[in-house]
Amino acid sequence: MNLIPLTQAMLQQIIKKAIILGETKRDIELSNIPPHISRNKANKIYHKATVNAWLKSGVIKEYPDIGRGKTNAVRLSVIELQMAALSCNLIRDLSEKDKAEAREMYGEI
Repeated sequence: MNLIPLTQAMLQQIIKKAIILGETKRDIELSNIPPHISRNKANKIYHKATVNAWLKSGVIKEYPDIGRGKTNAVRLSVIELQMAALSCNLIRDLSEKDKAEAREMYGEI
């Protein structure tokens, strides 16, 4: 198993993002938000090119929209979308100082 060193700021970001995911999962379980959203809504929130890239790479999956008649509509998991967005934005959300520290550890990021 390879161990990857993390800066303190990266670890803090991971913890914050885990809390956000936990809150989303709780809201889904309490039926406060739906577990899936339409592809169109996901495209508006996360941008179409990003959603397409996540689908192509297998980061997220499409689920058939059952009960919607004879359409080819699909739904996307809110949790999968949020996990993809949070993990992709880990470095972006760091301060410039913390990004510089990460560059020292990993090279160009």
